[in-house]
Amino acid sequence: MDAGANTVRLDPLVCDGRTIALRPIRAADADLLIDFHDRLSAHTQYLRFFGPKPRLTAREAQYLATTDFESRFAIVACAQEDSEERIVAVGRFDLAGPTAAEAAIVVRDDYQRKGVGTAIFERLIEIARGRGVAAMSGEILAENDQMIGFLRSKNVSVGAPQAGICRVTTSLETDAVVWRSAQTGGSA
Repeated sequence: MDAGANTVRLDPLVCDGRTIALRPIRAADADLLIDFHDRLSAHTQYLRFFGPKPRLTAREAQYLATTDFESRFAIVACAQEDSEERIVAVGRFDLAGPTAAEAAIVVRDDYQRKGVGTAIFERLIEIARGRGVAAMSGEILAENDQMIGFLRSKNVSVGAPQAGICRVTTSLETDAVVWRSAQTGGSA
């Protein structure tokens, strides 16, 4: 984890007067991930997992919280609520080859449209570039209008839906993040 801790900028951001800290995920965050998942609306869970996902098991949470910062990376956005640290967003990517990665981001409903997802997105790009990733891809449900709108606001081209899923890929080799749609279902 030391490599990941050294690549994530920890400048806090302010969201509606609340201070949000971005940090690398830790294995000890498994219970916080379960709490985070429980605080997502059923609709947000559906959009993130491409189907109903009412419960995150302890085993799934431990898997998601355990990264090696060599081939699996994850950062969390945390806020203090009721004197406790709570995860309010998670961004992650797994290497899908020496210079390619698959990414995912999910933001708790009450923190959406407040810049938290953008901050996570920017940090993931920063970390991926530092790791030598040249291309990053992901899949989005075609009905996920909010994410599609976010990507389009970043000049992202979203691929045509195939079986209800849009695939996007970005080249990280240029200063500007440029997304292009992938026509195949395989990893970039």
